[in-house]
Amino acid sequence: MGLEKVTEEILEKGKAEETRLMAEARTEGDRYIVEAQNAAKQVLSHAKSEAQERAKRLRVQELSISYVEVKKIRLNAEKEMLDKVHEETLNGLRGMSPEDSKRMLGAILSKVRLELGDQPGKAWSNQKEAATAKALCTEAGLQYGGTQECAGGLIVENLDGSIRYDYRYETLLEDIWNKKIKEVADILFG
Repeated sequence: MGLEKVTEEILEKGKAEETRLMAEARTEGDRYIVEAQNAAKQVLSHAKSEAQERAKRLRVQELSISYVEVKKIRLNAEKEMLDKVHEETLNGLRGMSPEDSKRMLGAILSKVRLELGDQPGKAWSNQKEAATAKALCTEAGLQYGGTQECAGGLIVENLDGSIRYDYRYETLLEDIWNKKIKEVADILFG
């Protein structure tokens, strides 16, 4: 399964979860509005002229607070949803099939080979992709440096360590995420 398909599935799941969270936020907001209206009615019943003016201010204040609370709930729900989409995307990358993993590592090594040129280098992968990474590194003329704790992908550097490429899945996702977060949020939240 390709990254785009995994991302699409995760975005669809995220959209459904966002809809549920938004419904909860609206219900909570409606409850705050009803509470604010009830409080305003009680204030109005105590005194006519002075209390009416006071009730108007209180009602406006409480409605403003309710709207702020609703907005805060909505923004928190959106942030939670985005965090969940991010985590599910990373989990999708971690759970990539061996075939997809081999294609992804091959693409990374092709890019690194172009960037390094003829320089010798060394690459590290996670434990799950170690055998594939080692074989692909040999084909690409790079040494395999061993395993490193990461979701997947490769870290490659030239032999003197002066050039380092971080193509771990979490780093790649973070780069894409930071560049595309607005688009992702627009898709999820309209």
